[in-house]
Amino acid sequence: MSRPTHQWILVGCILLACGVAFAASGLAADTETPANTTDSTQAVETANGEPATTPQDTTPLVTDFFEAPNDTVSEPQLDLFVAEPVVEAGTETTVEIAILNTASIETGTSLDEPTATARGVRVVFDDDDAPLTVNSGETTAGSIPPGEVATVPVSVTVPESADGDSGELAVDVEYTYTAFDNDGNATDETETESFDVELEVGGQSQFEIGDVETDAQVGTDGTVEVDLENVGSDDAEAVRVTAQSPTGGVTAGPANGATATGPQPEEPPESDDQPPESDDQPPDDTETTASSGTTEASSAAFVGDIESDETATVAFDTRIDSDVNVDSYLLELQVVYEDEDGILRESPTLATAVEPTAGQTFEISNLNSTLEVGERGTVTATLENTGPEDVETPVVRAETASERIDITDSSVAVDDLEDGETAEISFDAEVSSQADAGDRQLTLTVEYGIDRERLESDPFVERIDVADERRAFSITAEDAEIPAGTTQTVELNVTNNRNERLSNLNVFLYPDDPLSVDADEAFIDELEPGDSETVAVDVSVDETASQRAYPLDLDIRYDDETDDDRISQRYQIPVTVEEPPPDDGLFPSLLPVAGVVALLVGATAAIRWRQ
Repeated sequence: MSRPTHQWILVGCILLACGVAFAASGLAADTETPANTTDSTQAVETANGEPATTPQDTTPLVTDFFEAPNDTVSEPQLDLFVAEPVVEAGTETTVEIAILNTASIETGTSLDEPTATARGVRVVFDDDDAPLTVNSGETTAGSIPPGEVATVPVSVTVPESADGDSGELAVDVEYTYTAFDNDGNATDETETESFDVELEVGGQSQFEIGDVETDAQVGTDGTVEVDLENVGSDDAEAVRVTAQSPTGGVTAGPANGATATGPQPEEPPESDDQPPESDDQPPDDTETTASSGTTEASSAAFVGDIESDETATVAFDTRIDSDVNVDSYLLELQVVYEDEDGILRESPTLATAVEPTAGQTFEISNLNSTLEVGERGTVTATLENTGPEDVETPVVRAETASERIDITDSSVAVDDLEDGETAEISFDAEVSSQADAGDRQLTLTVEYGIDRERLESDPFVERIDVADERRAFSITAEDAEIPAGTTQTVELNVTNNRNERLSNLNVFLYPDDPLSVDADEAFIDELEPGDSETVAVDVSVDETASQRAYPLDLDIRYDDETDDDRISQRYQIPVTVEEPPPDDGLFPSLLPVAGVVALLVGATAAIRWRQ
């Protein structure tokens, strides 16, 4: 046989073998034929037991090579990991814990989702070995099907003292799933898996407020200086500080550019990739922001770099309204800085109490009044500077609520007053004759200067006494008994009852019948308080006057110490008319003549005798 013939015989054998194989495959796939159903089942059982010996039954050969699958059973398999295991010290943050269900096949050839699902997942945390505190003890994650992830947010608090620390957060995950026993019965099983999550407190800049000092006094402007310390493990660059006070009546602003006195600030770095200005960045100038219905002024200052464990002092102007009545006010600072990687970060709000210098106080004492109805008087008092600051050129203003009291000069200036020093103040006032005697309200206010700023104290409401009307003079008369039909000199004694020297006193007489005077005016040069002066007045009585007392009216026009021309009230001096002298005809009338003649005769005789 030739070589080509052998080749064709070999190709034919190969083709015959392939045909048998394809035929066998077709018989194995044809399981739906009713006539062969019983035989095929029996063939499978025979194939699983002893080998078949019947030549025409080829089915057992096929099923012995391709078995029918059994029931599929799967179970949950959980894994746990943290996307960001680094937290920042001194913050309250959230750690995202991811739970992945990598379910496994227990029986069968494919994953069964119902039995592989973890249901009612409950997560419990134990932070004993962690560098933080978990704010919630446990949480739930619902159901986690196979191949899916459930994220559990965990609220944690990281203390500032944990900077650079690390530790493990213990996590227990409890869940329920469906299990099958050997008999195919389904039951619910509860499983708990434990994990340890590694967490680290990353190094960063952290800030604390140290000493706080202010020279601002209630009611004045001043400066508040704050020592800002970087207590973190990393340096802070391009530090900017925003200050504001939520206390009503207190405002904060930059003091002379708020130049820091710790590390000297440099110009802020210019970078193309520097983030644009946003609400998180402090403004360059003072701005107002609404908060809870109020308006709060805030201001930002550039401090520069603050290295770890270094302190910088930042100063802000502050204004405290005079009606603020607090021992201390709240100052809030927020620090925006760049970390060592150039990332812009923002600190939590830092708060501190600022104790301003107490408001300036004064005291009014020794208040006296010489005011009288219808007269001019004086109000005197003692002004004391009760501190805490020395004051410049204080001016005391006086106001009265009565329209019938006229204060001549309502403002009195005194010299500078040091803390604890006193000064006497005095106000002249005139009381109308229509006023009533009694207490009257007097309000005193002190205007003063501190650091070239004029301020005003709270008003002092005092009470002064206005005495009842008192006559300016006391006038008495001597030798005021005059016989009818005669003329007699009456001496008037005038006394100054006022508390001031009086001058140019003109006494005017106003006699009525039956009285008359030779001169109706008398003059007194001056009278000191309490002094008296006597003036003589010739008073005549008509011979027909009845024997009784008659009034002699007079008043006094005078100048007071301020040279004001004043007129006193009308005075009435009683003049008593007595019985006229007896009249006995010619003899009594000749008696004076006889006396004169006798006197002349006697004188002539004496001269002659001497000769």
